Amino acid sequence: MKNNEGTWFDFRIDGTNGSIGLKIRPVDMKTVIALNEKHAVSCKRKTYKVKNINWDNLIPEIIDHELEDFSGIVNEDNMPLEVNLENKRKVFNLPFTYRGQDISGFIMEKSAELSGLPKGSYPAASESTLISLMNKRRKNDGR
Repeated sequence: MKNNEGTWFDFRIDGTNGSIGLKIRPVDMKTVIALNEKHAVSCKRKTYKVKNINWDNLIPEIIDHELEDFSGIVNEDNMPLEVNLENKRKVFNLPFTYRGQDISGFIMEKSAELSGLPKGSYPAASESTLISLMNKRRKNDGR
């Protein structure tokens, strides 16, 4: 990864004076491939083996990586919300928008920008593309 330290961004909530501080880390393709590989599960399809991604385990780990810290959110006792994986997932799924973009899209876009990727939407990679990349990496690593 180019830089493991996050950068703070202001997420101003549309239609209010409120904002949330989000410390977002870059995530590069090497990290994404490593996380995909970590959560790949072998399964058999007819006459060949494939690797399927266990999305239930992968997505929280990506959220935990990209969203390093947050501020401006309090619990029922008006105390700052603790920064942990459970609360990061809650923040990621809050129904607020900033300039029409939801928090999860904002975090993913900023993480991609910090990684040096060009601005814009990123289509999901197909399973076969991810498998191909993982197999290529294994071959290069001598596995």
